[in-house]
Amino acid sequence: MAALAQEWCEDCDPSAEHLEPSPSIKFEFNTTGQNVYVYNTSVSPDITEVLDSWAEERQSYDLSNNTCDDGSTCDNYLQVQRKA
Repeated sequence: MAALAQEWCEDCDPSAEHLEPSPSIKFEFNTTGQNVYVYNTSVSPDITEVLDSWAEERQSYDLSNNTCDDGSTCDNYLQVQRKA
């Protein structure tokens, strides 16, 4: 898994709007979820900062309807929540 994740990262174009790797790598991850955290500093973020940012997406998620507010993303929160 770590090798596939590294290959995924190396194949991504960080200037793209959405980080999408080549189709061959995407196929390898067909049963695995992913969470992406992008930062614009030379200092890597602390893992707590990353997890907190994904958890903040909960504010846009409606559990009773299993929906996310229009214009918001809840995908990272749902991945973390489902794994827990």
